[in-house]
Amino acid sequence: MKRMFWLLMLLVALGTVSQAVYAVPPTQPLKWSQPIYKIGTDPTGVDIYWGWDQLSFIGPWGGGPQVADDWECRDKLPVTDFHWWGSYIDWKDPIPPPNKVLGFWFGIYTDIPVQPGVDFSRPGQLIWQYQTNQFTETFVGWDVRMPGTPPIEATFQYNVYLPRTDWFYQPGDKTILWLSIRAIEPSGTFQEWGWKTRPHYFQDDAVYGFDGTGWQPIYGPDGLSWDMAFEISTVPEPGSLAALSTGLVGLAGLIIRRKR
Repeated sequence: MKRMFWLLMLLVALGTVSQAVYAVPPTQPLKWSQPIYKIGTDPTGVDIYWGWDQLSFIGPWGGGPQVADDWECRDKLPVTDFHWWGSYIDWKDPIPPPNKVLGFWFGIYTDIPVQPGVDFSRPGQLIWQYQTNQFTETFVGWDVRMPGTPPIEATFQYNVYLPRTDWFYQPGDKTILWLSIRAIEPSGTFQEWGWKTRPHYFQDDAVYGFDGTGWQPIYGPDGLSWDMAFEISTVPEPGSLAALSTGLVGLAGLIIRRKR
């Protein structure tokens, strides 16, 4: 019964994320899906993505460039996992560099919407943060700045699964929030890491700044607004779990009756 439950939950999760490209698929339902943008494959069948690396890291000196993107929280279910894509600047090997990132920092901010005196929306108050050195990093393909141009860098998919004690519970039922992801770089010489961009997906542009200040919109080489590639997982809704449990109990009863 337990094995069947988790198998069904995995199939449900996979069915909801068919437009994304995964090396390690999420095992929980998605709360927000803004995946990397695939445009084709190379002659060997490896995927090619449209986007570049927007620098977002904390250097050994304790600061550095920062990127954030807005997303819509549509329910009170918690944030449990993060899935995103990124690259090392000018790194063309499917294996990460020896001086790879040590971990990642995540921050969730409130929204400052467009209003008199504010010509683009941006992150407001930092309301949650989490840092970890427990993450997965898997090669998934190559990126290009514009379709039809040569690949620039190796692209990696990342996953972080939050401990239950660090799940984020958002305020309100439907809220615009901002997510920032920054790599933790090692001391000494390091390969700069960037969060992968993608064509515009939701509301305002993604933004970049330095240590939470000086935010500016991110525009692509096409002169248009661009966003970041990421997804956020949650837990199944209580009603879904109850319905699934009821269905499994009924299925188990049917199997038992047939065996008799």
